[in-house]
Amino acid sequence: NGQGRAALACLKRMVNLDPENVSGWQNLAVAQFMRGQYDDGIASCHEAMRRDPNNLLTLFNLALAHEHERRYDDAIRWVEKGLTAEPRDLSFQNLRFRLRVMKVIQRIRSLWHRRPAGV
Repeated sequence: NGQGRAALACLKRMVNLDPENVSGWQNLAVAQFMRGQYDDGIASCHEAMRRDPNNLLTLFNLALAHEHERRYDDAIRWVEKGLTAEPRDLSFQNLRFRLRVMKVIQRIRSLWHRRPAGV
């Protein structure tokens, strides 16, 4: 509802009061991602993962955050961890496919920009 700063403040306070609250860390991460604070959001996801290493929502959000940062190898690693926990999860399967495609596109763009002038 446009109250991103207030949400961040409340969620930070919640995890300070109850640092074992996985949902609190996960929600803080999402709020940070929504504000463009990807490094902070990834750190909050790691806090959630320390408390629940197989939390599918956190794994998925970590993959999305790394995708946003165009760190496709890291994103794929988080997806694979999610598929290890839940092999038939279609969300993870679809995300893995999309990340693999994006990784190929990134390589093609990189090669295109390195081509000699006049080619």
